Amino acid sequence: MTTTRTTTTARKPSRRARLAAVAAGTVALAVLASSVLASAASITTAQPAAPVTTASDPFGPKAVEQPAPPTPAIGKPYLADVANGGVAKITVTSATMTSPTVLTLDVGWDSWAGATTPDPAAIQVLDANDAPATRLPVTEDALPTDPVQPGKPVRGKVAFDIPAGPATLVLKPSGAAEATRITLK
Repeated sequence: MTTTRTTTTARKPSRRARLAAVAAGTVALAVLASSVLASAASITTAQPAAPVTTASDPFGPKAVEQPAPPTPAIGKPYLADVANGGVAKITVTSATMTSPTVLTLDVGWDSWAGATTPDPAAIQVLDANDAPATRLPVTEDALPTDPVQPGKPVRGKVAFDIPAGPATLVLKPSGAAEATRITLK
């Protein structure tokens, strides 16, 4: 009795199948790149616009101009480097003159990277002559100063003694670069 052995060999994919796979991979990379860029655009940073590259083109990356950051304003979040290598997302949601010489800010603080500690000293106000305003103690709803874990934002108030008139809000954590300046009227 004779047995026949059958062997199966894997066939090399056709050129058309390989091109289809490359096209599908390119589309997947384009979708991934656009979603990453869209999520990054939802955060406002005070960094200047710079060219970025994307690998969505099978013939090589193309330079894409990133839009200029929006004008600094109340209610927009800003990322700031803080002590211990952390990054905080700071949002001043309101600035209100609560008396003729008291400016009260409502501040949101979230850790973007690593645990960070809210620091009221990171928030400064300058008067029309660029002189720093005096920080006032806040007894009710003060900005907490306990460490904040990513995704667990806190809110609180910071107050300054400053005459009514033009002023500038400066976000500058101690030991770090200035994150932004916001003109207050």
